[in-house]
Formats: sequence, structure tokens, C-alpha cells
Amino acid sequence: MLVIGLMMIGAVSAQNILQVDDDTLDDSGCVDPTFQCKTIGAAITAATNGDTINVAAGSYTESLTINKGVTISGAGSSSVTLNGLNTITASGVTISGFTFAPVGGHGITIDSSSSTIDNMKIINNVFTLLDYSGVH
Repeated sequence: MLVIGLMMIGAVSAQNILQVDDDTLDDSGCVDPTFQCKTIGAAITAATNGDTINVAAGSYTESLTINKGVTISGAGSSSVTLNGLNTITASGVTISGFTFAPVGGHGITIDSSSSTIDNMKIINNVFTLLDYSGVH
């Protein structure tokens, strides 16, 4: 007797790892995870939920809207500075390894006006030069 079993498994999507380095020439190749991005914002645009964005040492002057459930991992708070006012509007966001140095606002604003935000982690960061709170 021969018994054949089949198991149906749902589609599994691979998570991408995007690389950001402010020494990169531009963001033109950032639409594909195999190329490096110059800005964190371009990496967020190219990412999908579940992706990881690794940020190299440097100083990044940009205000981010994090509207996808991504992990954004800096090379360490002593070597990566993010100057800007940043907003999280999605669940499943993890941010670690940065020094936030915003001027004129909060380092990170959590905006749940459109939907509930959960499963968020803001860990191993430093907040400096604050006119307001670090996280609001």
C-alpha cells in the first residue's frame, strides 16, 4: 500500500534587507534590495512590511514617515545621528541604534489617528537637543 500525503503551505514571502549609507552617490538603485540606498526615507519607500533596513554610520538629515512595519537598525547610537522630525503611522515598527537630534519638535511622533498602532519597539536609542519630548 502506498500512501501519498500533500500538505498545502501558504505563500511565504522572503524578507528583504535594505542597506543605507549616506556615502552612497544617490538613491537611483534603491528600488531593489540588492542595491544600497543613500537615504533612510528611500529605503522605507522601497521596503515592504517585515523588511529590515540597516543604516551605516553617518549623519542623516531627513524627516521620516514610517508607514510600514519595518525594522530600522542603525550601526549604533554613537555613530548614527538622525536629524529630523519623525512620525510612525504603522504597527510592527522597530527602531534601534540611533541618536535622534531633532530641532523644533519631537524626535518621534506616534500618529495613531488613522489606525491602532501596536507591536512597536523603540530601543537602544539616544535623544538629544530636544525642544520637546523624545517620543510623543
